[in-house]
Amino acid sequence: MIAFFSKFKEVAERETRVITLPQGMMGLPAGEYALVEFYCDEVDCDCRRVILQIWSAAKPGVTLATFNYGWESKGFYIDWMHGDRDLGREMHGLSVELFGQQSKFTPQLRALVEMVIREDPAYVERLKRHYQMLKAGLQRVVR
Repeated sequence: MIAFFSKFKEVAERETRVITLPQGMMGLPAGEYALVEFYCDEVDCDCRRVILQIWSAAKPGVTLATFNYGWESKGFYIDWMHGDRDLGREMHGLSVELFGQQSKFTPQLRALVEMVIREDPAYVERLKRHYQMLKAGLQRVVR
C-alpha cells in the first residue's frame, strides 16, 4: 500500500477529505478528522479499493481507525475474487481493516465515514480519480 500524499502531495493537500466537528457528535470529540488515502501499489492489481486511515488534528501521527472501501458493485468483487461470494461481498463497501490500527472511536468513525460516502457522491468520484492517478503513475514508472 502507498499513501496518496506520498506521490501527489499538492493534490492531497487540496483534496484530502477533512471532517470538522465544531462540537462533539456521535460520541466523537470536537475536532478535525482527515480521511487519509492509501492505495494498492501492485501494477497488475485492479482491486478498485482504498484504505482510509482516520487521523485527528488533535493527535498528529496517530491513526484512530483504518477502513477498507471498495466502490464497485458486489458483483464486480465476486468476479474479481473468482466467484468467491463471501470475499466478494466483504470487499464491497466500507469495512474495518482487520490488521489496521483502531481506537475506541472506530465504531463512531465508521458511522461518520459511511455517512460521508452515502451523502457525497463527489467524494467517491474523487477516490476513484485518485486511484486512477496513482495506478497510472505506477505504470509509467515500470515501463
